[in-house]
Amino acid sequence: MVVASAVALGCTFLPSIASASTSTSTITAYSLVAPRSTAASGIVARAVVPAGSPCPRLDVEDASGTARSVRMHERPRPERTSPAFDSLTVCSVHMPSGATHASIEGQPIPAAMPTKVDRLAMLGDSGCRISSWEVQDCADTSAWPLARISSAIAADRPDAILFNGDYFYREAACPSTDQA
Repeated sequence: MVVASAVALGCTFLPSIASASTSTSTITAYSLVAPRSTAASGIVARAVVPAGSPCPRLDVEDASGTARSVRMHERPRPERTSPAFDSLTVCSVHMPSGATHASIEGQPIPAAMPTKVDRLAMLGDSGCRISSWEVQDCADTSAWPLARISSAIAADRPDAILFNGDYFYREAACPSTDQA
């Protein structure tokens, strides 16, 4: 399964284009841009794991070749995402400043902003809507094309992705008739 991971902080991020990890716990891993007031390096590392799994470690190396492992922490679960994301946990840690290489459970992720961007993908307002007036079928790729769009972006292998919108709109609880 190829995924263009898209979790936004502010409106700009730099995710890795990654396939599912060979690990038994990490579903996907990526980097995103954050304000330097939030993360000194300007980069945050994230991993998505099955709910109940421990957060993995971020392995980093600096320019001198010094390697270290940094503990990731579970992100708080946003309100009104249940039951849609109950099976997942998102883990996060600030990328250490000076990191030149990074990986999560062997899956490489960007350790720093690219020095040159030749291929840029843009994506936004791609959310699946659950509201009092509309319940979009988030599991149907015809009704919600995010998986198809993400796969097409991943196949193009951009240097960076600019994501300027939500990918999940939970404005109301999911009706019991639409829950699995």
